[in-house]
Amino acid sequence: MNILDIIITIVLILIILAVHELAHGWMAWQFGDPTAKYAGRLTLNPISHFDPIGTTCVAICVFLGWPAMGSGKPVPVSKDSLEKPDIQYPIVKLAGPVSNFIMAFIGAILFQILGRMPLMNLICLRFIQINLSLGLFNLIPIPPLDGFQIFMGLISPKTANNVEYKIASNPTLSYIGIVISILIAPYIIMTPYKFLYGLLVG
Repeated sequence: MNILDIIITIVLILIILAVHELAHGWMAWQFGDPTAKYAGRLTLNPISHFDPIGTTCVAICVFLGWPAMGSGKPVPVSKDSLEKPDIQYPIVKLAGPVSNFIMAFIGAILFQILGRMPLMNLICLRFIQINLSLGLFNLIPIPPLDGFQIFMGLISPKTANNVEYKIASNPTLSYIGIVISILIAPYIIMTPYKFLYGLLVG
């Protein structure tokens, strides 16, 4: 990987994570929670969404040729401020991965139009790769990933609240969840990743 490739990859990661986190905050805002807006997180400014550990983790994974695993700085969401929290909170969490898949689709369109140009070929393919793997990674139903909150929305509110309370009262569980997610992600997401990548790139 040369210097240009490294620079392009870093820029793409910052843009992708900014859109992912903005999607969470924007969806929460649409459902009546202005927390992200007041925190200045309804922005595409990468600096606002940069997380020293999560963002660096994504970059390291991509540079090593692994699936993009990590995150931006989590957008604050007040579940109690949502109009229908039991239904809307999982949708807020789903908005991030969905934004990744939408970006991957846009990248595929640009690839078909501009892919013959070497530089654009590199940018489009890398953009698609990062978005697909990051979107699939975040759908893994292990805390603190988005997939966990989506899963919580599919079970009874009482059970979900009990589970979330136990996790909130023991932050170590989230760190354990991150480690487990990174260890198992390549085995879980590679099959759907290859399928979706094949559909988009051909």
